[in-house]
Amino acid sequence: MDDVPLANIIYFLRELDKESRSLDKEGQPPQVTEFFPETQKGNGHAPSRRITLYMAQEQQIFREAFQTFFGSHDSIDLVGSSDDTSGESLAEAMTALTPDIMLLGVKTLQPATVERLEGLRESAPDTAIVLLSSYYDLKGIKALREFSRGASVGCVYLLKHAIDTMEQLT
Repeated sequence: MDDVPLANIIYFLRELDKESRSLDKEGQPPQVTEFFPETQKGNGHAPSRRITLYMAQEQQIFREAFQTFFGSHDSIDLVGSSDDTSGESLAEAMTALTPDIMLLGVKTLQPATVERLEGLRESAPDTAIVLLSSYYDLKGIKALREFSRGASVGCVYLLKHAIDTMEQLT
């Protein structure tokens, strides 16, 4: 990744961080909603239930690596996996499987990607979203920031390396 896109990402992350540290109307920090209310504060113990995860990942190498990792993780139950990241397929999976978290891996973050997320929020408002992207479009980043502002559950965006298949590693 050259310096210009990296600088843009750093800029957007800093702006997002500034917004997240802002105070509400009464001068108080924003309220944080706990994802695992059954976890007792301060006891250092993991949640008493397994997290359910649905994964839709366009890139084969990441899909297989995540399936291996999450499939063997003690506190995560991988309830489904697909290479289909279309809005219709994702909405069907969210309705049928009702996961706690959806991991969506796309090649490029574009405004259309965020439109899919908006549809998912409507069909599964209690599902947290983790979005992975190899590339991004500045309009997509701006749309994602707007989408994240109204989230009632977690929403995470991470960049990933742009490798699609095992053959590209050799």
